[in-house]
Amino acid sequence: MGVLRTLPLTPPHGKFPSNFGVAECLSNRGGFVSKSSQFRVLAKTEKGEKGDKEEPKKTKQSLFSSVTEALDFSQTRSAEDALLIEDAREATKSGERMSREQYGALRRKIGGTYKDFFKSYVDVDGQYVEEGWVDKTCKVCKKDTRGASSIGVCYGMVANNLPPPREVIDMYTSNQIGRMRLYDPNLEAFEALRNTGIEVLVGVRNEDLQQLANSYSVAQNWVATYITPYSHQIPFRYIAVGNEVIPGDSAQYVLPAMKNLRNALGNRGIKVSTSIATSVLGVSYPPSAGAFSQDTMEYMVPIARYLNSIGAPLLANVYPYFAYIGDTIDISLPYALFVSGKVVTDGRLSYDNLFDSMVDALHAALEKARAPKVQVVVSETGWPSHGNGKVTTPANAQIYNANLISHILSSRGTPRWPGNSTETYLFSMFNENMKPGAAVEQHWGLFHPNKWPVYPISFL
Repeated sequence: MGVLRTLPLTPPHGKFPSNFGVAECLSNRGGFVSKSSQFRVLAKTEKGEKGDKEEPKKTKQSLFSSVTEALDFSQTRSAEDALLIEDAREATKSGERMSREQYGALRRKIGGTYKDFFKSYVDVDGQYVEEGWVDKTCKVCKKDTRGASSIGVCYGMVANNLPPPREVIDMYTSNQIGRMRLYDPNLEAFEALRNTGIEVLVGVRNEDLQQLANSYSVAQNWVATYITPYSHQIPFRYIAVGNEVIPGDSAQYVLPAMKNLRNALGNRGIKVSTSIATSVLGVSYPPSAGAFSQDTMEYMVPIARYLNSIGAPLLANVYPYFAYIGDTIDISLPYALFVSGKVVTDGRLSYDNLFDSMVDALHAALEKARAPKVQVVVSETGWPSHGNGKVTTPANAQIYNANLISHILSSRGTPRWPGNSTETYLFSMFNENMKPGAAVEQHWGLFHPNKWPVYPISFL
């Protein structure tokens, strides 16, 4: 069934650029392809009474002329926006392009649909699909998915030399990166994300889990502080309740915190989950034998079943790089880099890369936990460009990430989940000079802090 949802408006193709960007991740370890919506405005024409003079034939209006004609300008959020929308209406009537400022005002207007446009909430009687909300007759608002990549990128901030968030968000849009992962609700980044259309996976700080688990009012305050003020201008895709805390002292708080936050979110359509490392598995090879370990099972099984019941994915940080360097005898570098050419069989399934094998091991573990409907979203993956000899070169990092992007965009899926593209977030946007640990930890970035690419990469 449909839920309350405000839908942004996007101009028809050719009228305004649709270059919204990749999802990035903000991790302590170091995001809604902007899928815009189109309103189909159906105008009813009333037949005149007998004897009425036939009205002159009207010039055919554009979609935007129809929409702007329907807007109540007295309800705009500012006098400046009212003028911009009025100018946009006149521009579209004469076939001119809207300016970026006019388009932003129009998006803000439609973003206030529930109180400004229809004067009440919009209850969409239908279901959510990847392309957007559709009603039973496919006549309600379908998203335009062209123009931005469905690949996400993690926006890591553990550095003292990064450009300001607004410049970073501009990099997302200019590189057509449609999704971003933030590891905590960074308000400066939120401000820069307003009205960009970039979909966001935002994290809850690990240190906040206990309070969120123990108090529903704390969860309500968290939502009121970090989600409510921005949710009409930022498409929040998921909330990651903790990052790699299972197993560990905070593991016990993950599920109660997820439940409290989901209840506090209400009908916003934002899914809650948690981000886990593949180390939660006790068995990962062959993929069909995948199972949660004894020390994580008491947490992972209830979480998996809860995700299954609410239709949310499991977020997982999947790193073929670490799997390879941990077992260079049994795993070949080409297999980890998507260039093996050889196939590893697992019963009736065949694998030609390590990434799919690792993801399907998680799928198998979820099935064994009686959570067969839970899809895996890869909340981090990547390859370092320096720090471990010939394994970590810019060339290898480029090969891995470029082949991964091609694999994901093919919508091939994995052998266990064929035909379902694995939603994926690359780690990370920048090399981060303050990350602790081995040298490789500072060299996962796609870009240098000066905004130059570490190696050429395309997200489309």
